[in-house]
Amino acid sequence: MRFPLGSADDIAPAPEPVFSPLRVEFLAGLSKALFADASAKSHPDVAAFAFWCRRANIETWASRHRPSGLRIGLGPVFHVAPANVPINFAYSLAFAFLAGNTSIVRLPSRHGEQIDLVIRALQEVLAEPRFATLRSAIHLLRYEHDDRITEFWLQNTLGRIIWGGDATVAHMRGLRAHPRSREIAFSDRYSFCVVNAAAILAADAGALSDLYLRFANDMYLMDQHACSSPHMLAWIGEAGEVDDARRLFWPGFELLAQSRYEPEPIQVMDKYVDTCREIIDSPTVDAVVLRHPALTRIRLCSLTNDLYRRRGYFGTLHELSLPSLSNIAAGIDPRCQTMTYFGFDAEELRSFVVDQRLLGLDRIVPIGKAHDMGYSWDGFDLIGALSRVVEIN
Repeated sequence: MRFPLGSADDIAPAPEPVFSPLRVEFLAGLSKALFADASAKSHPDVAAFAFWCRRANIETWASRHRPSGLRIGLGPVFHVAPANVPINFAYSLAFAFLAGNTSIVRLPSRHGEQIDLVIRALQEVLAEPRFATLRSAIHLLRYEHDDRITEFWLQNTLGRIIWGGDATVAHMRGLRAHPRSREIAFSDRYSFCVVNAAAILAADAGALSDLYLRFANDMYLMDQHACSSPHMLAWIGEAGEVDDARRLFWPGFELLAQSRYEPEPIQVMDKYVDTCREIIDSPTVDAVVLRHPALTRIRLCSLTNDLYRRRGYFGTLHELSLPSLSNIAAGIDPRCQTMTYFGFDAEELRSFVVDQRLLGLDRIVPIGKAHDMGYSWDGFDLIGALSRVVEIN
């Protein structure tokens, strides 16, 4: 067991109130340190995190969500960070930190430049004398899979945040934990996009160009490995409108994708193999459109109840045409996390969730905001879940 940051001998058990001014100040310093690191510019996910934890954003959050009573952290919290999206460990740490907790974060065994960048910035900011009291609240460690070590931390912390697949979550739940420990588990999720065909046809050239950029951000920023990355686009409208909207939308988006994204040769091969396998195994595949390695479109002739299995990576997108938004409800189950959209208003979307009594779908956000971390994630109020209310009468 190795600590790239912190120490097992200096873990502060005592919690603090949520949105402590010093902790907000610390995250603002971390944001500045990341922006000042020239190498961070080559990692859009690190830049996005730095932008997220800037002072203005955190203070806006605090003003909207700071409770009227006393809300204080749980104490020590153990995190199991994901390997597929390296920057997620930083968000996990920041949420627990703002909630007033001390964090012990098990980093992925695989090293990544993004992780190293954030660790360097954390070390730099923690070295400032004004943040000396916070050094015992942040601990990052690495160790090979070892249930004895994991169980030790689970038994000696009052909260646990598990990022991983269903198997990881199930395994962690089989280990002994503190009886008062709270759990937030981010298991396998599925996300998709819905587009109103009529709205595409009504959009001017400037609006379409902006939409191309935002959709590319959702598709390519995380190589579709993030739980909020779209794997399917459902066109909503009459058949003729959908055909016209496709002919208008795809040529412009494909040109942008070619200029901004170039998958590695091994990734192109993996995409090709996965696509061939889906053609063989799935009777609902109607056609495959592949004009450039940056984008593979797998067109489906109907919606099935295994929507969550329709996954693609490195620019692979499933496509479906439906007459109305309500038609997609049959494919939504508890695995569905994020639905990005274009061309629908808030009341339509609210009615869709309520009227269809959906078991899944925790986030509905405009195209371009699939990866924006908010105050809640996966349906959890993160600050609330990682803190407790102290009732004083």
